[in-house]
Amino acid sequence: MTITGCEGQEAAKIMYIVQAALSGVVSIVAIILLYWRICYKHQTMFDFRAGFIRPKPIESMGLFGVLFNLLRMVQSIIYVADVLPNPIFRSFMFEVPWQFGFCALACYLFGTAHTLSDTSATIYTVWVRSPVIIDTICVLVIALPFITNTICSLLAGMYAEQGDIASAKAYTSAIYYLWSFYTAFLGLLIVFAGIRLIRLLYYHLEMQTDLRVNGAKIKTGVLKVKIVVLVGAACLWLYSIVAAMYAAFRDPITKNMPMVVLICILWMYMGALTTLMIEFAIILNPQMAKALVNLSFGSYTSDTQTDPLESVTLSQNEDMFTSFELASTSKAHGTEWNKAQYESESSKLEKDRIQYNTVTRKQHHCFMHHAERSVDITESQTSSIFNDSTTSAIQLTNSTQ
Repeated sequence: MTITGCEGQEAAKIMYIVQAALSGVVSIVAIILLYWRICYKHQTMFDFRAGFIRPKPIESMGLFGVLFNLLRMVQSIIYVADVLPNPIFRSFMFEVPWQFGFCALACYLFGTAHTLSDTSATIYTVWVRSPVIIDTICVLVIALPFITNTICSLLAGMYAEQGDIASAKAYTSAIYYLWSFYTAFLGLLIVFAGIRLIRLLYYHLEMQTDLRVNGAKIKTGVLKVKIVVLVGAACLWLYSIVAAMYAAFRDPITKNMPMVVLICILWMYMGALTTLMIEFAIILNPQMAKALVNLSFGSYTSDTQTDPLESVTLSQNEDMFTSFELASTSKAHGTEWNKAQYESESSKLEKDRIQYNTVTRKQHHCFMHHAERSVDITESQTSSIFNDSTTSAIQLTNSTQ
């Protein structure tokens, strides 16, 4: 559990210095994001309403991610400075950070499950079915690595201090096998949950097409979930492969310096780089997502770039305008063709108009005569109805006061 006196001491020292710096930077970014979400967006890390501690996906992942990277930074400083040489303490410090990193991704998984189940009864039925089962699995996935791996790491350090190298190696191999199983299992859960979550978000987006909803935010949310799921699962599965290989072939690997360097690079930097990618996903907004699409598929100027929906609308408007032009042109040609016929019919229409006006004047005179008589009758009836209605309204108002 030391780099002092090793064959690649100087190279290892440089690698640990880089790890300490990288872990410190991502920890500062994570602390800023956590402060922003809690203080300005008024989010909480845990939910206590159901009588059981349930993690919030982003906030709890941020908390344990900060602890993971800070502890990794402290461990690197201890190795570079070569202080606190006790084997039990160093074995413990090597093991504990990974448990917090594992816990961060587990909290994101189960926090997402509970958050979705609280949003809709349909999602609750499809996603969770039984919150007790989810809570039980959550506790087991988070607690088991702390229990089993911590015990193995303490025993490995204790036997190493006593000089029992065989027992120390056995418990060290057990740690790697356990981590291989835990990380592979959690990676499968994250992929399974991520696929279902993405389907639900796409379904939600399709159901909101007729409403005034900002679809760009939902699409950005889908992109964020994809980044977290892909990066988290890839990190976990890569750790699982490396841990299983190191547990099974530890002696041949330690004798092969290029292989040792490769495994050390993966083991030391993958956690911090995964944290950095997840931080990028949290910061991502619709404008940044659009810029990424432009970088991926080629940038376009503002004059030539058009939204697909806008293109359809413009195409429909162009078709309507073209039809209008054709109809107008057709009418213009028809008017010129029938001009002579129109002039011949105009005289007939004028004669009919004069005859119609003569008949209308006679009918109008008779109608006005009868209308004058009807007005007198209507006025008397209207006055009676109005008086009756006014009386009824006054009585109703008085009765309701």
